[in-house]
Amino acid sequence: MTTAQFIHFRNNGHASPDTGLNVPLGPATDQRMRNAMELCFRLSVSVPQNRVRFRRTLHERVWQNTRHRTTPGTGYELLFELGPGFPDDPPLGLGLDSLPLCFDVDLPGFNPFWRPSTRQIRLTDTTTLESRTPTRLQMTDRDTSELIFKRNFTQWLEVLQGRHWRRVSTRFRWHDTLHIHWATARWRVGPLTKIKLGTMPLNPS
Repeated sequence: MTTAQFIHFRNNGHASPDTGLNVPLGPATDQRMRNAMELCFRLSVSVPQNRVRFRRTLHERVWQNTRHRTTPGTGYELLFELGPGFPDDPPLGLGLDSLPLCFDVDLPGFNPFWRPSTRQIRLTDTTTLESRTPTRLQMTDRDTSELIFKRNFTQWLEVLQGRHWRRVSTRFRWHDTLHIHWATARWRVGPLTKIKLGTMPLNPS
C-alpha cells in the first residue's frame, strides 16, 4: 500500500533548489504581492506523475478598513468569506518522474500583471491567482485604505489506484495573510503579511 511522508514546508525567502522555479518562497513584498510556499512529500514507492495529485481546500476571509471615512466607528468590514472546506485551485503538483518525491508550490495573492497603483480593486481572476466564480466577484470600496486577506488551507496527497483516487498522506494545514495598505499612490505590503504552518484565527488583527 502506497503511503506518503511529509518532508518539508519551505518559506525561507529563497527559491527552491529542487523544483527549479525562480520564485522566492516566503512573505510577499511591495515588488511581488504574493506569498509563496513549497510542500514536499516522499512516496513509499515510485509512482508515475500522472497518477499522483495534491488536493486542497481553504477557509478565507477578506477584510477592508474603512475607519478613515467620515462616518466614525465603522472599523474593519468583512468583504467576503469562503468556506471552510471551499475547494481551492488545483495545486501545481510538481513531481519528479524518476524519484518518489512530490512537490507543490502555491502563491496566494495578486498576479504579476496586476498594477498596485489601481486604487479600487475588483477581486477576480484578473487580479488574483485564485479562480473566482461569479458569486465570488467583489469590489473594494473606493476609499478603502487597507485590505487583509486571511486564509487557512488543508492539503493532502492522493494516488490513483485502479479507477479511484485514494488519500495517502495526512491532512496538512498551513495558512497565509496578505496585508496591503494604500500609501503614496499605491498599495504596499503591511506588517501582518506571512505564510506559515498550522492554522490561525481569521479575524482582521
